[in-house]
Amino acid sequence: MRLDQILLALALVIAAPLSAQRIFVVDKLGKGTHKTVQAAVDTAGDGDWIVITTGAYPENVRIDGKSLWLRGGAPRAFRTST
Repeated sequence: MRLDQILLALALVIAAPLSAQRIFVVDKLGKGTHKTVQAAVDTAGDGDWIVITTGAYPENVRIDGKSLWLRGGAPRAFRTST
């Protein structure tokens, strides 16, 4: 995991309130908590963060009935809600 990815994950941990929120890191090389976005979505619960490292993830992701925070190569986070 690159230093900037570690710092981003650490910043999210510090910024997140002390609730049940968790942070999952998707890295296709296996350096995060999950290798695919779908695996992270399946594990995550409402309010959790998914940090997606730089790269191409050719998959169709379904987020059913969860409210998650996703962070990737874009400069800002966006919230999904279904």
